[in-house]
Amino acid sequence: MLVTRMRRRRSLGFVIVAVMVATIAGCGGSKKMPPTTATSLPQPGVTFEKSSAAQAMASVFSRPSKGRVPKGVVAAVTRMAKTASGGAVVVKQGRLLLTNLGPSHHTIYVFPTTKGQVCFTITRLAAGCKKAFILGQPASMDGGDLHFPAASGPPAELAGLTEDGVKRVQVVLNGTAHDAVFGHDAWYYRFPTNQIPATTATQLLVTLRDGSTKTIPTHITKPPA
Repeated sequence: MLVTRMRRRRSLGFVIVAVMVATIAGCGGSKKMPPTTATSLPQPGVTFEKSSAAQAMASVFSRPSKGRVPKGVVAAVTRMAKTASGGAVVVKQGRLLLTNLGPSHHTIYVFPTTKGQVCFTITRLAAGCKKAFILGQPASMDGGDLHFPAASGPPAELAGLTEDGVKRVQVVLNGTAHDAVFGHDAWYYRFPTNQIPATTATQLLVTLRDGSTKTIPTHITKPPA
């Protein structure tokens, strides 16, 4: 299971390789949360879907991009993919999924690779490559901006990707489900205020096209003092 680490908040665009986000933790203070670690690391106890991430998101790559993919994004994702074992980025298949997310106007881009992985970047939040979704979990939390204590920064932000067949993503705060911005196999959620600790986001509630729902634990934990 991939464990993410928190890093001191500063102005940057993450170029970090990841498979899946499973646990979020840190070491106090105001933090940004990027996925980290390469696909080659052991992940005991985690079973991935047999279909690759690119297959799971096939509808995204079969349709036109929702906007222009800047050359700088292409270059950054191409460099990132070279540090992983997921194959080369298929540049022509790069897609913009969602944009103008939150006050910082985050944008989510994805690219398939020649080995069936999906490399993504969530501007100013996170970037990585994933080989597949975790078995039974049609959505993943792939990046965010969290602060401990919550009031030490702006409201927390979370974002990620989903498989085809998802029609709604909600973030559960203190037992209440809140709609995330969702579309084109991507989602984004910003907490209502900075008075709500990130640890209150305990689950993602994912609704599929057939009306069924899947509950996915977020595993956000308070960093040690």
